[in-house]
Amino acid sequence: MSDTWVCFNLCCMSAITSGNTSIAILHNCALTPTAGQIHITPSANPDNAVGTIWVDGITSSQFTVNCENDPGASTLAFGWQVDASR
Repeated sequence: MSDTWVCFNLCCMSAITSGNTSIAILHNCALTPTAGQIHITPSANPDNAVGTIWVDGITSSQFTVNCENDPGASTLAFGWQVDASR
């Protein structure tokens, strides 16, 4: 029996705050997900048009969610999901 936890479907909420255009997310998976296994779903309409949203900097412990423009005072709230079952 192993004590290593492997995520197959992990999800949570986060936000890119005012004045920023990215946030690093700690995913806690025992394996490194691919970009296709990470899903980002905005959950609010920010004050400013954020433009394109993308994920990069994927490692065995984290990934970075980016947007083109500062979301403004309302922030860019989003849900994220790592679906490593695919």
